[in-house]
Amino acid sequence: MRDTDHSDHLLPENDNSPWLPGAHPNYGFPHQSAWGWNKAPPKTSLTTAGPGGTDQSGTAAAWILNVIEFAHWLTIVPTFLGSFAVMQSHDFWLNMFDGSELRVLLWCLAPIIGFVGGIPPIVMHTYESWQMSPFRNPVQGQIELRDYNNGWLRAIIYKFIFIIQGTALAMAYHGYIGFGTTVGKCTAGISLALILLAYNEIKARKPRSKYLVIL
Repeated sequence: MRDTDHSDHLLPENDNSPWLPGAHPNYGFPHQSAWGWNKAPPKTSLTTAGPGGTDQSGTAAAWILNVIEFAHWLTIVPTFLGSFAVMQSHDFWLNMFDGSELRVLLWCLAPIIGFVGGIPPIVMHTYESWQMSPFRNPVQGQIELRDYNNGWLRAIIYKFIFIIQGTALAMAYHGYIGFGTTVGKCTAGISLALILLAYNEIKARKPRSKYLVIL
């Protein structure tokens, strides 16, 4: 990735960063062009992140990070196949679900929505160059990406993972159980209430700080 010209003023005039030549300390990518498999060097906090302060920088080797990234994206394969299998057997599921197209739709889309829930952590890991290093909350003080991961970003991402994947599980459940019974109607209301409550909890805990966190 290459920074656009209008962001060049963010770079230090005399950059002596040990992280990457010509790199801004809070950018996840080098200032010069780079391929997707090019990863940033190990973050400084990894040097003492292990038990007893042992060096864990070896866990941030580029080939390890690329394998982890590939494994995250690989989940789209069973997701697609699961939804495609439901679509191929539409008439079977329609008959099983008492002719309810809504239930078939929920049953079909549940795997896709589950994968969508995995997109936020992929974005977070890309921002962190796929390194699992100690994190700090920027609300509590300035951090640099070359040293630590962003703790506030991690908290937000985790919440959205559970909300979106919880929604996918609710879709699968209600697609299979249906809404015609007393149990189905009650649990549908409970599911909707829990999803709205969880999302509102995220909005109620937005950070208030003088530090600007650019995601």
